[in-house]
Amino acid sequence: MQVPTTNPQGYGFFEPAGDPVGSKEVEESVNKYSDDYFGFVTDPDNAGDAAMLRQKLGNDWMAGWGRVDTQILKLCQQFEKDEIYFRVVGSAKGQPIKATRDDIQGEFDLQVGFDIEGLDPENRKMKLEFLQQALSMDAGGIVDRNEAMVAAFDMIDANLGERVLKPAEAASQSEVEDEMNTILKCLAGMQIPVKPGQAYQLRLQVLQQYLQQNPAAQQAVRTNPQVMQAFETRMKGLQLQVQQQQNAVIGRGGPEFAPKMLAK
Repeated sequence: MQVPTTNPQGYGFFEPAGDPVGSKEVEESVNKYSDDYFGFVTDPDNAGDAAMLRQKLGNDWMAGWGRVDTQILKLCQQFEKDEIYFRVVGSAKGQPIKATRDDIQGEFDLQVGFDIEGLDPENRKMKLEFLQQALSMDAGGIVDRNEAMVAAFDMIDANLGERVLKPAEAASQSEVEDEMNTILKCLAGMQIPVKPGQAYQLRLQVLQQYLQQNPAAQQAVRTNPQVMQAFETRMKGLQLQVQQQQNAVIGRGGPEFAPKMLAK
């Protein structure tokens, strides 16, 4: 607005009234306004509002990148070579993703999202504890344990998980092959102790199926006391580990959570 004046010396911009220099109240007010604006938690009462604001800021930012990525894919449809290999994130250990130009033709809906709660250490800790409890109480085997491990590593460090976790099929096959090698040692009369951290139930199934389906192994067990002792020791060791896992489930959830026992 303009204010008329009859004094030639009074021509110019009005100087705003400044805040008192060194005012603690003004400093605290500005800091609180800034924290509220960017979604920082200043007290327990604004924790929920702050989380929603941070998620909105993240969603808005990722929505822009979604439009950018959509345009990139459209350009790939037009100009990319007939066959491309690409990786978005991950280490060199990861398998490349194979695609052709035909695979990305047509209309598509691309969205980019991020869960802001993953930045909260307490929230990650709560989710990890929930996963651990769910796995321990999974009496019916409805939880995909391999996917649960991937989810746990993703919450901490996705790149670390890609480096240390085996593909599910490779992990199971590795356990089966190792148990088969152990069976061959038992056929030679060697007693092989059970190691910690193995897939005990899977190994027990492999051992039982081998003895049930291999007449030569059955004959060796009947006629050679050393072989019989080696297989009995191995079988009891695996059954003990399976039973301990089941006891842990029962201890947390009660007898109704007890999984079905394997046939001896």
